[in-house]
Amino acid sequence: MVANAPTPSEKVSEDCIAPTGSLTAQNNSVSAFKQLSFLDRFLAIWIFLAMAVGIILGYFVPEMAPALQTAGEFGVVKVSVPIAVGLLVMMYPILCKVRYESLGGLIKVRALWIQVGFSILANWILAPIVMVSMRLLL
Repeated sequence: MVANAPTPSEKVSEDCIAPTGSLTAQNNSVSAFKQLSFLDRFLAIWIFLAMAVGIILGYFVPEMAPALQTAGEFGVVKVSVPIAVGLLVMMYPILCKVRYESLGGLIKVRALWIQVGFSILANWILAPIVMVSMRLLL
């Protein structure tokens, strides 16, 4: 056995590019926490602060709630503009980092399909069944 041969979990498909945070591309001497940016490192705190600000604003400025709930109507669809803007702000950086040229090689990786299948099973089949069951039982 070769001393520096990658383990099966570290192997990357020949035609795929190793992600920046993968085991083959990272320095093992630095912890994963220290490799995160300042915003990513304290993401849970930012989320709780945003929720607290929303609760405080809703309590002290009650007339703000109707304005934020349906701030825009586009035809038949009523859209909460703050939610739409927040979703775009969260998704845009992630979508910009996708290497679309490597997607062709990724669809050949079996482990990816297992993860996608599990995600679909959990989110679109099991979660609705659990929610309906809880509603009927409670």
